[in-house]
Amino acid sequence: EDKNARYKTALEAFIGSQADFDISALAMEREGRVLQQEGDLVAAHELAGRGAKLFPNSPGGKLCFNLAGEIEDKSAGITTERVWNAPWPKITVRYKNVDAVYFRAIPVDWEMFLQRQYTRPETLNEKERREILDKTPALTWSATLPPTADFKEKTFEVDAPEHLKPGFYFIAASHD
Repeated sequence: EDKNARYKTALEAFIGSQADFDISALAMEREGRVLQQEGDLVAAHELAGRGAKLFPNSPGGKLCFNLAGEIEDKSAGITTERVWNAPWPKITVRYKNVDAVYFRAIPVDWEMFLQRQYTRPETLNEKERREILDKTPALTWSATLPPTADFKEKTFEVDAPEHLKPGFYFIAASHD
């Protein structure tokens, strides 16, 4: 039951005894991975950052750099109802390490969409997605998100725009 605690204690002892040598960065990365798996992303990020800074050209330092980058990765995704009408739905944003999300409501011809073999939006191929994203949006808007100082994924609800004209739209979202 206390395997992780004993492993971290052994790694910390090794890091302390080998602090002047680049092999300690490898132990920092291993301990950082354990902390990451336990959900303590702040401590994992701090330890990985320290290993990357102390021994940037060592294998352990490079692994620490990669771990810190992995923890800092940005992500954002949305879910919402397929049909919008009063009462207006919310757009649920799941995000990590971003401070804003940007939306586009892109109009698509419903009749043309129905002629496709598969009528689920999830079945679009890359070419079809690109064609839709290249169209001029009918509406763009953004939302500011609460910070994620702990590097963990959060959920935030955004109001759907009420002034979008009736029609068939794809809603695109990005943190860029």
